[in-house]
Amino acid sequence: MTKREFLDKLRRRLRALPRDEIDAAVSYYDEYISDAGDEAEAIAQLGSPLEVAGLIAAGAAAGIGAGGEGASSGEKRGGARTAAIAVLSVFALPVGLPLAISLAAAAFSTVLAALTVFVSLGAVSAALILGGVASALIGSLAMLRDFALGLAVSGEGLVMFGAGWLLLRALAWLWKRGAVSAARAIGTSILKKANKLKERS
Repeated sequence: MTKREFLDKLRRRLRALPRDEIDAAVSYYDEYISDAGDEAEAIAQLGSPLEVAGLIAAGAAAGIGAGGEGASSGEKRGGARTAAIAVLSVFALPVGLPLAISLAAAAFSTVLAALTVFVSLGAVSAALILGGVASALIGSLAMLRDFALGLAVSGEGLVMFGAGWLLLRALAWLWKRGAVSAARAIGTSILKKANKLKERS
């Protein structure tokens, strides 16, 4: 791409800015490319006209001219970066907000599904335990009339009680392990964020 093509495309990309700012930006980059000596290398280092126009628009939003007039080097980069993030945030909002809501809904649904499974298995465990106790009692009473039948019913009740008890113990172990893992993960995340904030300040 030649210097003229680059500057024409840049001018078209900047058409939303005031005329004097467009002229100043195009004049700055015209001079920059001419002073660089090797036009092709200078244009390659600058990037596409679209990228350069984005930086100029972000700089204009932050009150920085095309060449960065009115600010020190660090302030230029910081202001341009802040403005660029603000501009990108506005453009990303129509996509980012529904995506964030979808991710939050998916996370909530996953947690809700896991809790539902735990509650359901807890109910099955309780039913097995209570049914086993009732069956064992009924079997004990039935032994008075028919020993073999009463023994079979009592044995069935004891098996149900044992299965319910094992399921309840497994659920308690999983719940404890899951709660501890979740607490560790949350604690680690909070500590990392706190450390990052300390490093920045």
